[in-house]
This record gives sequence, structure tokens and C-alpha cells, in this order.
Amino acid sequence: MAGLVKAQEAQTIGNLLDKTYIPKQRSEAGKSYAQSKQKFIEMGACSAGADNIAQYYSKNLDSPCGKLAKQAVDGNPEAIKEPVAFPDYCKWKTSSNRWSRCLTEASLKKPADA
Repeated sequence: MAGLVKAQEAQTIGNLLDKTYIPKQRSEAGKSYAQSKQKFIEMGACSAGADNIAQYYSKNLDSPCGKLAKQAVDGNPEAIKEPVAFPDYCKWKTSSNRWSRCLTEASLKKPADA
């Protein structure tokens, strides 16, 4: 992610400049997004797909994608299958070509005899 500086790196830079760095607390939505994205990756979504699903989960839970994502997080492993299949309703507003990267990643992971 361009422009992202991790808190530990900012702390180190602050120390070098004799400045005190106090990181901001992460919002509840930010925590929800990060935790759910990791869960979706663990459930089989590629990184870009997990990002899209997590966006809906943390920002638009009442959407079709958000509802399926919630079911998956709540323990229904079948619920993740549909969002991972890249339906249009799970493409977040800013993700124009990220799904194609997912499809490319998925095709690279296929066994040779498939």
C-alpha cells in the first residue's frame, strides 16, 4: 500500500528525530476490516478478493456480500464460497482490476493436471 508507514517504523523515525510519536488508536471499523480480511484469506479468498469482502463486511453489512461475509465469520464455511467466486455484488467501489489479479493468482495455484 503506497504511503503506509507502520507504527513501529514511525516510532523509529520519531526517535531518530527526537520526536515523540503517539500512534492513533484504530477505529472499530478498521479493526473489523483487518480481522475479517485475514479470516477471509484463511477461508480461501485471495488478498484482493478478501479486501473486497472485508470492505463490505466492515462498511456495508446489510449488502448481499456483507450478509454472506457475516455468515462466514459467524462460522458458516459454506457462506464464503459465493463471495470468493467474484460476483459483481462483492466488488468494492474502488476495485476495478483487482479481481483480475485474483483470477490470475487463482489460475497460478491450480494443479497442472486440473
